[in-house]
Amino acid sequence: MSKLLKVDSISKSYKTGNKVLKVLENISFDLNKGEFLAITGVSGVGKSTLLNLVGLLDKPDSGEIELGNVKYSSLTEDQKSTFRNKHLGFVFQFHHLLPEFTVIENIAMPFVIGNGDFDKGFKKAEMLAKAVGLGERLEHFPTMLSGGEQQRVAVARAIVNNPDLLLMDEPTGNLDPKTGKMVMDYVFQLRNTYNLSCIIVTHNIEIAKRCDKIFSMETLECNYV
Repeated sequence: MSKLLKVDSISKSYKTGNKVLKVLENISFDLNKGEFLAITGVSGVGKSTLLNLVGLLDKPDSGEIELGNVKYSSLTEDQKSTFRNKHLGFVFQFHHLLPEFTVIENIAMPFVIGNGDFDKGFKKAEMLAKAVGLGERLEHFPTMLSGGEQQRVAVARAIVNNPDLLLMDEPTGNLDPKTGKMVMDYVFQLRNTYNLSCIIVTHNIEIAKRCDKIFSMETLECNYV
C-alpha cells in the first residue's frame, strides 16, 4: 500500500483567559491508501481537534500534516478551501443537511460547487443515493427522512467528489445501535467500490474493531500551562 497521510509531531493548544489549554502534544501517525483508521479515547482527549487538523478546519501550533505529498503548511487560506472540497470528505455526528434541498440535491451540492457540472453531479448523486439504499428517496427533503437515512445522505454527499480521505466524527453518536450499525455497514460496503480511505473518531468499540488500525488517545497529564 502507498502512504496517503502523514501526521508528524502535531501539537495544539488553545488560550482560555490567562491560561493555555494543551490539547494535543507530539501526535504522529500514518495512513496508507485504502485503510480505515479508528481514533478512540475518552471525551475531551482531543479526538475531534485532531480530526479538524487533518481536515484543514484548524491548524496546529507545530508539526506537519501531509496528504498525498501536499504539505498543509504550504497551502494558502484560499488553497485550503479548494483542497478540502477536492480531496477531503466529512461526516459529522449531526448530518448538517440543507433542509431546503432534496436528497439528490444535498448529495450533488459539493460536486456542483467544485466542478460546475450539474448533469454529471446529479447523475453521480443518484448513483450514490442508490448505493446507500435511498434510490426511492431522491426527491424527499431531510425532514421526511429518519435519522439513519439522513446520515446515509451525509455519507453519500461526503464521497461525491471521490475524496482521497473520508473523515468521520462520531458518525453514529446520534443514532441507536441498530441504525448506527446499518449506516456503517453502508460505509464499509462503499469502501471497496470507491477505494475509500477513512479516519473515524468513535466511542463505539465494534466500529473500531472493523477498522485496519486503532489509534487510542490518552489525556495529557497536565493540560493547563
